[in-house]
Amino acid sequence: MFTFTDKIRFYKNKFFMIQANNTTSIDETDGLPMPRRIWAVVSIGFALCMSVLDVNIINIVLPTLSHDFGTSPAVTTWIINGYQLAIVVSLLSFSSLGEIIGYRKVFLSGIGLFCITSLICALSDSFWTLTIARIFQGFSASAITSVNTAQLRYVYPKSQIGRGMGINAMVVAISAVRRWQAAYFR
Repeated sequence: MFTFTDKIRFYKNKFFMIQANNTTSIDETDGLPMPRRIWAVVSIGFALCMSVLDVNIINIVLPTLSHDFGTSPAVTTWIINGYQLAIVVSLLSFSSLGEIIGYRKVFLSGIGLFCITSLICALSDSFWTLTIARIFQGFSASAITSVNTAQLRYVYPKSQIGRGMGINAMVVAISAVRRWQAAYFR
C-alpha cells in the first residue's frame, strides 16, 4: 500500500520526468576541448560570413562593371546569376560528399577554392573571366555552407549543440544585414 508521501513523490517525479536510479551519465568530453572549440567556431563563422557576404556584394559594382567591360546591365547580372546557380545546383551534392569523405575535407577544400577564385576575380580583366571565376566561387561557397551545420556536431558537446546552432544563425543574420547595409548605404 502506498502512503500519501509516496504518491506525492511518484507524481512529482512523473511531472518533472525524474528517473529514479536509471539515469545514464552524459559524456561531456564529446566535442572539441575549449581552446580548440573557440578557434573552430571562429574559423567556421568567418568562412560562413565570407560565403554569405559574397552572394550579393557584387551588386554594388554592377554598373561600373557593365561600363568597364562594355556589356549591357542585363548581361552583367550573369556574374551574380552564375554564382547563385552554382550554389543551388551543388549544395546537396556537397552535403552528401561530406557524409562520404568527411565534412572537414569538403569544408577545407571549399575554403581553398574560395580563396583562389577570389584572387582570380580580383585579377580578372574580362567579363567572361570574372563570370567563370564567380561560378567556381559559387561552388566553393556551396562546399562551405553545405557542411557548416553538420560540423557543429563535432565542435560542440551534445549538451551545447543548441548554442552552436544559435551562434551559427547569428553569424548568418549579421552577415546578411551587413550585406544589405553595404548595398544600400554606400
